[in-house]
Order: sequence, then C-alpha cells, then structure tokens
Amino acid sequence: MKKYLIIALVSVFALSSCGKSNDQPKVTTGSNEATSTKTVETNDKKASTGVEVKTSTGNEAEETKTGTITEEDSDSPIQEKDGVITYKHEKGGYEISYKKSSDLKTLEDPRYNSVGVSNTTNNSSVSFGFEDYSQAKALDTFDKYTELSIENLKKQFSAISLDISDFKKEVTEFAGMKGYKITYKVSSKQIPQKMSMTQYVLQKGNDKKAYTVTKGIYDGTSAEGEKELDEIMKSFKITK
Repeated sequence: MKKYLIIALVSVFALSSCGKSNDQPKVTTGSNEATSTKTVETNDKKASTGVEVKTSTGNEAEETKTGTITEEDSDSPIQEKDGVITYKHEKGGYEISYKKSSDLKTLEDPRYNSVGVSNTTNNSSVSFGFEDYSQAKALDTFDKYTELSIENLKKQFSAISLDISDFKKEVTEFAGMKGYKITYKVSSKQIPQKMSMTQYVLQKGNDKKAYTVTKGIYDGTSAEGEKELDEIMKSFKITK
C-alpha cells in the first residue's frame, strides 16, 4: 500500500538539501530493509545530500536518487535567460524560476517528482513536490489525503528523532489553487538550530493531484535571505 509521504518527503528534502547536509540526521521514509545513499554525478561534479534514505511505496524496495543539476547538463530541465533560471518539471507539470546566484543550488529527487533550491550560504531552502493519489480509493477527498499526509509527516519525523512544535494548519489559496498552509518548527539534538517550516499543500480542482511547496528557514536567517526564498516560492506555477 502506498504510504502517501509526499509532505514528509518534501520536508525531509528541504532539510537534506541545505548546505549543512553532513550535520543532518539519517532519514528513513519507509519500512523496507534495503537502504541506499546515492551520489549523483552531473557534468563532472559530484553532489550528495549526505542523507541516508529508505523508501517504501509498495512491496519492493526502491532507490531515491538525489543530486544537483546544472543548466549545462544535456537534457537538463533548467534553462537560463537574461540571468534568470527556470526549472520545468515535465512529469509533475510545474515550473519555478529564480535569479541566477552562486549561492543557489538546484537539487532534484526524480523518484518523488521533487525539486529543491538550496541557499548554501544561509543553509535554508525551498522545495516542491507532486503526487497523484487518484488510485487510493480510501482517499476520496483532498481533506483525507491531507490528514493522512500530516499523520505520516509526524510519524516520520518522530522516527528520525526530529521534534515538531508550534504546529498550525489553515485554509489558504496559493498559486491559483486551494489547499492548506501548514507551519511548524523542527528541532533535534543533531540540529543545533531550529528550522521553521512553511508548507502549502494544494490541489487543482478535483483531479486528485496534490502539490506541496515547502520552505525551510534556519533561525538566524536574514530577512533578505528569507525574501529570496519567498520569491522562488511565489514563482511556482502549474504548466498543465
């Protein structure tokens, strides 16, 4: 049975894509025994989140490959024009854009239709994910999908010794879609600084395709640094 972990996975992705990846705890996102840490080589550059990921979306073990990508890659979804980087996620049907900066790195997790942009200077990030839950008969409404995802989020974070506090959920509208805005703080003995998480869980119409937009900001991040990430979040749009 599929676990519908997209909120948890994108949250973990936000944590693991930060510049302090080597300080992050190991992450498990499922129950299978097979575990794989992948280093992805792109254009002779090696990148790794430094996070061990264990996934389970069915009966078979699956690998999660996560790494940086650059606009120089062949067949890259990244395009640059007039100093602006645009990332188009064809399968997920969404795109984001941001001003080119040496501080910003784009990472993707193909297995979960996720992409993240990490600021390697202030160690904060934004990430985006997509999940089709139309085959889950028990999840006949977006509210049920959201509640199950939140339940899994809390279980997954607890399993990797991450504490959640100040959890709030409210109805919202973002990028032309209705959904929920979820905010909470994450902390643990392994992370010296608290991280404030803001997530938008959205659905376009009644098509049972959920989109998750997540921002993770470490305490002490400047207002300018947070504004930069806010602008990337606002650039998110559905392309199909």
